[in-house]
Amino acid sequence: MRKILVSVSIMALLIACATTPSEKPGSLNEAIDQTSKTIQKTIETKTRVAVLNISSPSQNISQYIIDELSASLINENITVVDRQESELIVTERNYQLSGEISDETALGMGKTLGVQLIITGSLIEVDHGFRLRTKMLNVETREIEASISVDIKRSDRQINYLW
Repeated sequence: MRKILVSVSIMALLIACATTPSEKPGSLNEAIDQTSKTIQKTIETKTRVAVLNISSPSQNISQYIIDELSASLINENITVVDRQESELIVTERNYQLSGEISDETALGMGKTLGVQLIITGSLIEVDHGFRLRTKMLNVETREIEASISVDIKRSDRQINYLW
């Protein structure tokens, strides 16, 4: 009986950690909100976080997602490192020139910023619209602690405006 209980618990944990796109496409703001709520549920203790990079076809969209996600994450358990502090380190290391920050680079920047977790991601185009994919990396263990995918309607006016 105990083996069955352990097996069921492990299966439930694996299913809960899986990355699945949201069932119903929504707006960019809804995707950011859903991503923020999922991250907040994952973080249980006082933690310093930095949202370092969200790649997308538009610098405006990337900047918007980073700013909105950073603002929505702040709560009693999460301290978000100031955006300007992150940008200063990015500029100093000349990673901003490429527009992309690798996981390895982001982890190094996370240590420099003194954060426990970093958040990176991308906005990609898919058949029905767009998908916001984010992952939360533990700076110390280098493990992915959360991976979230949320779908966005192609007709979302905000994406079209920011594009």
